[in-house]
Amino acid sequence: MSDPYPPERFDAGPTPAALATARDPRLGIAYAVAVRTEGGGEHTVQQVVLTYRLRRHAPNGRPLPVLQVEMRGKRLLGMVAEGDLLQAPGPLPPGGALQLDKVTNLTTGASVAVFRPRTSVVALVIVLVLLGMLVFLVLFILVGMLAS
Repeated sequence: MSDPYPPERFDAGPTPAALATARDPRLGIAYAVAVRTEGGGEHTVQQVVLTYRLRRHAPNGRPLPVLQVEMRGKRLLGMVAEGDLLQAPGPLPPGGALQLDKVTNLTTGASVAVFRPRTSVVALVIVLVLLGMLVFLVLFILVGMLAS
């Protein structure tokens, strides 16, 4: 009886050699992966923070500077593990640190994304409602004064 799941069917993930042959600077191997939560106090929104570093190579095969990535949001969809091959959605800076909202984990084939709270939209709606109430109140007072 043969094994229904032979070992060659399982992907062990990308190796640094595989990354060296990938000439796309949007690709990188994740390491120093950490997930934590911040906030969640009385006046703050709890956020999930996923941080990792990317080892990348230029199209000519030379190593690029390591890139520090932070993904911060209210919810995290998907996951990144040590050694996963990731693809950013667009061009990346040559080095340094940046915040991303979404990457593709090519090791698992899944998207990894964070969802940020839309506090600016909520604040705008509240301001517009209060402004509308103020205009209504002023008009009500003016109509009352003109009627008497």
